[in-house]
Parts: sequence; C-alpha cells; structure tokens
Amino acid sequence: MQRIDVLRGSDRRFDVITGELLADRRDDALQDIVARARSLTDAPTAGVSLVLQTIQYFRADDGLPDDLVHVRAVARDTAFCQFVVRDGAPFAVEDVSRREGVPRDLLDRYGLQSYLGHPVQIDGAVLGSLCVFDKAPRTFDKGMRTALAKLAADAEDRLLLLAERGRDTPAPMRASLEPAVAALNNRLRPLRPAIVEARVAALEVQVLTRALGRRDISQGLIENLAPALSAVEVLQSRLAHLEGAAEAAMRGIELLREVASPTYSATGLVDLVEAAGAIADPLTAAVGGVRWRLPLVEYTVALPRPQAVAFLGTALATLAGLLRRRTVRADLHVEISALRHEVHIDITAARLRFSDGETVRASLRALGIAGTSAQVIATGQTVQLVLPAVPSTPSTDS
Repeated sequence: MQRIDVLRGSDRRFDVITGELLADRRDDALQDIVARARSLTDAPTAGVSLVLQTIQYFRADDGLPDDLVHVRAVARDTAFCQFVVRDGAPFAVEDVSRREGVPRDLLDRYGLQSYLGHPVQIDGAVLGSLCVFDKAPRTFDKGMRTALAKLAADAEDRLLLLAERGRDTPAPMRASLEPAVAALNNRLRPLRPAIVEARVAALEVQVLTRALGRRDISQGLIENLAPALSAVEVLQSRLAHLEGAAEAAMRGIELLREVASPTYSATGLVDLVEAAGAIADPLTAAVGGVRWRLPLVEYTVALPRPQAVAFLGTALATLAGLLRRRTVRADLHVEISALRHEVHIDITAARLRFSDGETVRASLRALGIAGTSAQVIATGQTVQLVLPAVPSTPSTDS
C-alpha cells in the first residue's frame, strides 16, 4: 500500500476554518452540489473534501464506498485532494495503476481508479476540493472540467456562508474603544491558531472514534485512520496553550465591560485617567507614552463613565495617531487642573499642530460626545479638554 503526504507543514488553510465548516452534520446545499457533480460527470462517487492535519474529511458526499459512508474520511496520505491543495489547481488521475507519484490505497481498497478534483477556497486559502471518482480508468473532457469548476464556485459560496455561521457578530462598538479592541485583538491573535488546531484535532479524533465504535467498519479502515491518534497529543497541547491566552484575553474583556458600564452618572478623576489611559495605550505607547500631572484634590467629572472615558481616551488616541503618522516619537504630556465646576485637561507634545485640535473635535463629534458640557479648545501645540466637574472633597492647600 503506497501512501504519500505532500502537505507537511502546509497549514495556511487553517486560518480560515471558522463557524460551521467542521460541523459533523451534512449540509443540504453542499449535498445537492455533489449530487450534481456526480450526475454531470457520470461518476459513481463525488464529494466536497476538507484536507486536515491527518485526514481528508468529506464535508459533503454522494456515493462513497460503504466502508466510508459513516466515517466520511480517509487518511490524508492516501488521498488525491492533497495535490489540489498543494497546487491550488485542478488535479486529475486517469488511471491510478499507471500513474507514478500518487497513493494507491484507494485503488487497492475500494477500486477507485480515476479522479478529478477542483479547488475550493476561502479568502485565497485552498481548503480541499470538489471531486469525483470512478472505478474505471477514464478521461475527463473539457466540458466536465468546466462544469465541475462552476459547481466548485457554488461550493465555495456555501462554505463561506458556513464559515460565517455560528460566529458571534459583535454589535458596533464606539470608535473610542478601538484602541482597546486592538490591544485585545493582539492578545487573542495567538489564540486563533490554537483554537483551529484544537477543532481540527477534535474532529479527527471524532472520526477515529466513530470508526472504532462500528462493527460494520473494516479493520483495514481503522488501521488506515491510525495517524489520527496523533491528534490527541495536538489537542492536549493546544488546550494548554488556550488556557494562558484566554486568561490574558479575559483581562482585556473585563476592562471593556467596566468602561462600557452605564451604571454611574459621574466619574472620579483618578478612575477616568486610569481607564482612558488604558484604552488609548496601544497608540500612545507607540509614540512614547503619556506623562500625567494630576491635581492634588480628587474631583468628580459630571459625565457618565462611558462618555467621560470615551472623551479623554479618544482625544489621546487621536493625537497619538497623528504623531505616529508623522513618524514622531514624542511623549504626550497631560496636565490636569481643576476649578470648582470644570476640569481642564491640557495635552501637549512636540510637533502637535493647531489643526490637530479640530481633528480631535471631529473625532468626538463623530462619537456624539462633544458639546456644550464637554469642549475641545486648540491653542498651538496644546489641545485642551474642558469637562464639567465637582470636587469630591473640599479644596485645601497643600
């Protein structure tokens, strides 16, 4: 039995495996596509394959050999669709017995002698193929190849919908939170491949378990799927990685939850500085950070917490973004002074321009949080924010 694996280390396609792509239940739309592929090519077997770590999984199938109907998978190194993934192009085998460099297992075990596969991809990553098999040597003419290519495009559209389905679609977030979302995304980025690898490994283990649990599955097929046992080790290591990454992500989520809380109608000045500084940190850190100078007396800003944090956080992030585009590394200096009913926040930095104040004002207007109760005043290299406030404690001289 000849087995060949041409995809070692080639896992770019896993980046787009999301949603219900790996769902175990059959999808009616994909089933219809493979039925049409089988009919148009007059082939006894057709499928939409996903080429994974150790197996080729049939996301949809029509006419699979009895031994494969329930497991819907073969070992990757016995499959022809791996060549489609490797080349990103159609692949045909007219007679397996006369073709060098391809696995013979499907011929030896199931008598499948010819094959035609067309790539199916999402976002430029080839996941597998729409493929047909025949038990006799044959040539697939131009008309068949064209028809299969059109059906493969339909399969791609359906796979894209399945990839989108089941994913949480977050409600639109205020632009003021974008820096924090960016930081959270950075924490989550290493989580993504770990989750995908864990999902792939879990499916491969599931396929193997299903084979082991059926009496009508041949021992040969169980041996064929034996490489899937390695998926258990992958699953264990990936889950361990997920724990650490998830902990860091949860800290970021908690910050967003606190900032977005509408519970309080006013905000302590220290609390405002800490939250807004954390929100803007991904951008301010890139230009040198923020140097704070706070008043000795604690004040309360007379704005709801989400609005106050959004106001200051957006101003800091906007100015840092302007400096970064100018390739300037210049600390933002923030000096806060308080009158009885106002807090003045003066933000200065080298090479800030008078027009930057208008840019901040436009950003805040877009958020709907700039108005008479919270103002932006631009004076040369200083942008001043004016917020309504009341002292939390009586003013005293130090």
